[in-house]
Amino acid sequence: MNRATALAIAVTVAIIAIILLLSQCQTMRSRAGQERVEDAQAGAATNSAADAIATQSNANQRERASAELDRINERSIRNAPGADAEVDPRAADAGRRALCLRDAYRDQPACKLLFAAPR
Repeated sequence: MNRATALAIAVTVAIIAIILLLSQCQTMRSRAGQERVEDAQAGAATNSAADAIATQSNANQRERASAELDRINERSIRNAPGADAEVDPRAADAGRRALCLRDAYRDQPACKLLFAAPR
């Protein structure tokens, strides 16, 4: 083998080695990018789950506070002086109608009966 052939083979091997090295570097960069994306997605899913749990927990706390307020109000009304006195039915009806005009009570079954459409 002459020197020119050996040099040509060496250059060809070097070019092939460089191409393989560049290809390997690109593959490693691609894998690293994919791993970063997957890590970010996992972090986002974890954050979303934590937000959902916190939201549900806050809703549960508000519901418990509302139920406790209902119990306190009921006790206060039932234990108030005169709570056992008879109320004129017309006054009771006027009170119910007034409450049923409020959004908080409008969908209660008793309110729906009060304002049922005439037939």
